[in-house]
Amino acid sequence: MTVTAIIWDPKKSKEVSVQMNPLLYGVGLKDFTQYDPRHGDIKGVLVVSVEEDSNAWQSDLHPGDVIVSANRQKVSDISELNKVVAGSKTRLLLNVLRGSGAVFLVINAES
Repeated sequence: MTVTAIIWDPKKSKEVSVQMNPLLYGVGLKDFTQYDPRHGDIKGVLVVSVEEDSNAWQSDLHPGDVIVSANRQKVSDISELNKVVAGSKTRLLLNVLRGSGAVFLVINAES
């Protein structure tokens, strides 16, 4: 049996990943559906984790937030969110349900 391995410098790997998706790098996401008495049927994307010092963390995105729209387009799952993000190179406007309210957040890509 022959095994081939590619070894990357972790810092270089992170730089490449950040360049590929600077707006949502370091954010763990999960599809989310729930009925809430305050908001009704909710379909969106649950933020599971946010890496400290990422662009999303600096923009005040929190674990537990539910993303329901991005750049004024409704998103009901991760694939829809990724399509919007792919068309946004420098800035992303998110409508997020947080607790009993909702907030708008802007994530900027670092230059």
